[in-house]
Amino acid sequence: VFGVLADDAGGRLWVCSVANPFVRSEGPPQPSEVVAFDLKSGALVGRWPFPEPGGTCNDIAIGPDGAAYATDTPGGRILRLPRGGSALEVVASHPSLIGVDGIAFGGDGSMYINNVRSHTLWRVKPTADPAAPELTRLTADRQMNGPDGLRPVGPDRFLQAEGPGGRVTLVTIEGDNARIEVVRDGLNSTPGATLVGDTIYTVEGKIDYLVNPQLRGQDPGEFKAIAIPMPR
Repeated sequence: VFGVLADDAGGRLWVCSVANPFVRSEGPPQPSEVVAFDLKSGALVGRWPFPEPGGTCNDIAIGPDGAAYATDTPGGRILRLPRGGSALEVVASHPSLIGVDGIAFGGDGSMYINNVRSHTLWRVKPTADPAAPELTRLTADRQMNGPDGLRPVGPDRFLQAEGPGGRVTLVTIEGDNARIEVVRDGLNSTPGATLVGDTIYTVEGKIDYLVNPQLRGQDPGEFKAIAIPMPR
């Protein structure tokens, strides 16, 4: 499981299901899928595999059209599952999107993504040609380090987790600029953050214990959900 999104309005829990990228296995990996469960009962609603050439589902957002949008990090694609649809469709594909991770929508319906590889933020406007989306790179007032999960907390405001940077930030979009405020740092590979009421919740992924040869196999200790007061 990578990205997880609780869609209260739609009553669904959305999940990115991926082959374990940290373990080598024989044979081709299982394809990435977008999976949905009923938010109240937990019953499986459906599974939708990524179209060729596969890719890795990383995060999910619900658009103003009610469709579910998913990011494909190594493939540089954004995919869409229409409400009631039976298959994922590519709506944007571009070399600048390779590394795309978090995805969220602003109050005006604009799509925003971050790039975990290039440490950047973008506004994306799909066009009739998926291979030619309109891309606007936002100018950030602070250097980011591995931006990951992205969640809206206002019309032009988003929570962002930076895994390698070990911090949770607030991102405020002002035209083509992004103002970044650090909410909490000193975290161990936080992959996402979400707001419930007046509280931000995040977790520490401790990914170094999977990828660092010096730490692999060691006990990472307890995993915790961390509650952070939302700044006013």
